[in-house]
Amino acid sequence: SPSAPKRHGTITVRELTAGPEVSKVGFGVASLPPQLVVLKKVTMKSWAAEQQLTAGDVLLELNGLQMSEMSRPQFLSLMETRPL
Repeated sequence: SPSAPKRHGTITVRELTAGPEVSKVGFGVASLPPQLVVLKKVTMKSWAAEQQLTAGDVLLELNGLQMSEMSRPQFLSLMETRPL
């Protein structure tokens, strides 16, 4: 007989905005678009830490643009813009 599906965790999607007062977001990534963008580290007491971002979190979009459709230079440029 078929077994019930197993749940391996919960996925939470949040929309966050770094305003003009944020000079640095405070995280490093393991890879750049168009690859999957996974947070590698989060700096203590940074904007990212205040938003409860943690290593292993995945960025899906920046300013409405999907990471999978973004170039590396576009990502780096967007990371400097505010609001982000």
